[in-house]
Order: sequence, then structure tokens, then C-alpha cells
Amino acid sequence: MSQKSECTIMLFYSNFNRQSLKTRVAIHEFIEIHRHRFKIRTKEVNYDIEKNLSQKYGVMGTPAMLFLKNGILIRRHLGEITPKEFKSIIEGIYK
Repeated sequence: MSQKSECTIMLFYSNFNRQSLKTRVAIHEFIEIHRHRFKIRTKEVNYDIEKNLSQKYGVMGTPAMLFLKNGILIRRHLGEITPKEFKSIIEGIYK
């Protein structure tokens, strides 16, 4: 794992979508637990308010996550995510 690499997760969510709220909690819990192992930043985007940003990235629903490594989009995940799935994605990014 390179300490110089940084992963940014853009989380598109909606306050009206239960899966969005569960995903937000799961991501923040993971980051808190693994903050010493992975360098992860999050940018939360309210899909209902920031329509232009949603359109720019082609996001059509929530929850949606865009994973950027050193500013480059490397992966998308649409829909709810389990902590196990999230961990697998993050570990793959840092290999």
C-alpha cells in the first residue's frame, strides 16, 4: 500500500432514500475503524440539491459512489453496499 496514494469517495445520496442513509453510515464507520490503514477522503453530494454535479458524473440515482485515486475516477458502485463489499473495494484500490 502506498502511503502517497489517496482515495476520494464521492458519495451521492438522498435524504429520501433509506439505502443512501445506510450506506453513509457504513462508509463512515469503516473509515473511522480503518483510518490508520487507509488514506480515504469523502465528499458527500446531496443528489436532490446538487443536480449539476450529478449530471456531470452521470449519476442517475442513489446511493452511488465514485472512487477516485489521486484525482482519477477508477471505479463506480451503484446501490447499497455492505461493509464487506466496501472493504474489498478499498483493499483492491490500495493493492
